[in-house]
Parts: sequence; structure tokens; C-alpha cells
Amino acid sequence: MRGRVFAGDTRVAVSAIAVSQFSVAVLVVVLDEVSVTRLLAGVVLVYGMCWWLATRRLRLGTGTAPA
Repeated sequence: MRGRVFAGDTRVAVSAIAVSQFSVAVLVVVLDEVSVTRLLAGVVLVYGMCWWLATRRLRLGTGTAPA
């Protein structure tokens, strides 16, 4: 059973990478490289800020970690 779970996880990861690469390729055709780089940097910045806020209680020691 473990092999099938790993295969499923790998399939999802590879599919996500493929969609991401294809999306960036389309954006580079439509926009210039600098704009795409800034857009992706903004996406990463927003994701990082959301992650930081979501895990703040764990860092401060007031939250509970999943079991």
C-alpha cells in the first residue's frame, strides 16, 4: 500500500510542477520577463506572509501542534 500512496503523492507533485511551468511559460509570452519575475515574487511574498501569520501561535508557544 505504501508504494501506491507514494506514487499518488509523486503524481500530484509532478502535475503541480508541470502546471506551474506551463503557466509561467504562457506568462512570459504575454508579458516581459521582469513583469513575470515581479509577479511571482509577489505571489511568494503573499504566501510567505500568510504562512507566517498562520503559524505565529506555534512559534510563540501558545498554539498546539498537530498530533
